[in-house]
Amino acid sequence: SRSGSRPAEQMSSLVMEPEAPEVPFPTVLGPSATLLDRTGRSQHAAKDMDGTLPRSLPLVGFLRHAPCQVLYGQLDRLLNRRNAASSSELSAAGNQELGEDLKSSEAGSLDQSNKNKSDERSSVLPRASPYVGFKRHSPPSPKLTFSDPSAPQLLVLPKEDVMALLPGGVSEEVWSVVLSYIVEVSAIRALSLVCHGFPEVVRAEATWFGRAVNVGGSRVPLLAPKFHSWLLAWRLAKKLVLPRSVQLLDAVACSGCKVPVEVAWRFDPHMKGTGVEVLRGGTAVQRVADEDLVVLGDAPLVHFPGRPGFMEVRLDKRGQAPEGDELNDFGFGVTACNPGDIFNIGAVADEVPCSWVVDFTHSSVVLSVNNKEVTKGGGVTAKDLREGDRVGLQIKNGCIEVFLNGVLCERLVPPLEDRIPATTDLYPVLDLYGPTAHVSRTESEEPTRF
Repeated sequence: SRSGSRPAEQMSSLVMEPEAPEVPFPTVLGPSATLLDRTGRSQHAAKDMDGTLPRSLPLVGFLRHAPCQVLYGQLDRLLNRRNAASSSELSAAGNQELGEDLKSSEAGSLDQSNKNKSDERSSVLPRASPYVGFKRHSPPSPKLTFSDPSAPQLLVLPKEDVMALLPGGVSEEVWSVVLSYIVEVSAIRALSLVCHGFPEVVRAEATWFGRAVNVGGSRVPLLAPKFHSWLLAWRLAKKLVLPRSVQLLDAVACSGCKVPVEVAWRFDPHMKGTGVEVLRGGTAVQRVADEDLVVLGDAPLVHFPGRPGFMEVRLDKRGQAPEGDELNDFGFGVTACNPGDIFNIGAVADEVPCSWVVDFTHSSVVLSVNNKEVTKGGGVTAKDLREGDRVGLQIKNGCIEVFLNGVLCERLVPPLEDRIPATTDLYPVLDLYGPTAHVSRTESEEPTRF
């Protein structure tokens, strides 16, 4: 009857063993097969049924952080076998067959990649991996050579011989004063070739007295073999401006040099979109595609009370804008996020987290904060930009001042809640949409008309 109880035999037939829940991700197997319990699940998978993904998985938090493993090609096959098989089918013979299949697959892969077998099996990610600890990081920089015995040494001449070689019969001290107005690291070679006595004048401490010695990123490999000898010539300089290089900074620290050191930003060749290419040791960048045109700086702007943060780029090449982007030009700004903490830099500069970006359009300049327009001005537009122009941004009192060839053209003042913090490190951000196809950073520390 409907209200009566069913016989015990019928009730027992309705009681079914609960099905083993499906494992959402397979446990990565080591060189030997993983032991399986009677439900067909691996012991590691049974421990992970609380929903927490094991650290050994190739996909954690939807970020691919591990290199390809040897047995990845067998994981789908292994999952299908687990789902279709029952506990009776997964006998000792089945386990032995599975272990033999996996071992044979592993042996075939190892024959093709014998060299990398220890790295592939290791659970520790190699330092060269682009994803370690969920953070994208740059691979090690090329090793610099700070001593080169085979390089020719400059001949040190007696003072009277130097005077005889200098033009006009003028003393070395006078020429040092003259050169002190124009000498730069980039001009060392050209000045040394003026005449036979000029190499000694260029190396004189008086020539560099009170100068800011700016060592650009592209010059570091060439300067490194003689870097220590040049530090002696720069002992009276105002400061050393060096690119972000651990090797270079360590060399200065070990030399005992007392000259103040500043770190200048460069375009980061590892924190950029696929549509741009970083050139000349990080001092220039050019567009090579129509999308993913964002690039970040590798070091923060130098700013402190009395010196606002300033950065400037030169528009080296302007051409035809990509189709559909004729009304916009490049974007230029800063971010308060360390590039090493940013996983997705976005498709445009406005999408970079914690960013203040000035976008040039045909009718105005627009300031966007975290990809939201907050203010705009008409003092300068994309129509005013020409090839060879210098565009600078100065961060002052939480606002952004826009300069064109050293002339203040617009001051963009965001609301109080969107002002730029005064004590925060600010990293450059740039994208190359619109007609601008190639830019290079200048060494200017403040707006300059020239």
